[in-house]
Amino acid sequence: MDFLYVLILFGAILGGLFFLLSALQKRPAKPAKSMDQPYLSAEPKHFFLQVHGIYHRNADGSSRQKIIRSCSPGDPLVLVPEPDNQYDPDAIKICRSDDAQLGYVPSERSSYLGNQLEIGWTFRVTVDEIFAADRPGCVGCRMRLEVLTMSQRTEQRKKHNQPR
Repeated sequence: MDFLYVLILFGAILGGLFFLLSALQKRPAKPAKSMDQPYLSAEPKHFFLQVHGIYHRNADGSSRQKIIRSCSPGDPLVLVPEPDNQYDPDAIKICRSDDAQLGYVPSERSSYLGNQLEIGWTFRVTVDEIFAADRPGCVGCRMRLEVLTMSQRTEQRKKHNQPR
C-alpha cells in the first residue's frame, strides 16, 4: 500500500512539474492594449468577400460562370462602383483587368466599401479561391482585399495615435 501511495505521489509531482515547465515556456509577447502604445501589425490589413451575382449573365451576354472558371487564385481584380445601377446605387462590380465582370460585392458591404473608395482608400483585390458553388456544376469565387492606403483623414488619425 505504501508503494502505491509513493507511486501516485511521484506521478502527481511529475505531472505538476510538466505543467509548470510548459506554462513557463517562452511565448510571443502580447501586443500593447493601451492607447499610448497601439499595436501596429506588420501584417497588411486584409479581408475576404464572396462574389455575388455569379449565376447571372453580363449585359454583353457573357457568362460569369465561364469568366470565373478562367480565373486562378492570385489573379488581380478591379472594383468598379456602379452608381447608375437600377437595382442598387451602391453596387460595385467586380471585374478582371480585361473588364470581364465576375459579379458584384455583396450588397450588405457595398455601401461601406463604396464610401471607403470614395474617400481615398485603395485596395489590392485578387482572386483568393474558386470553389464549387451550391448549384450543381457551378463555381463561386472568394476575393481577397488588402488595404494599400487609407484616406488622408484615417492616415492622419493613425499617425496621431502612434507612440512618440
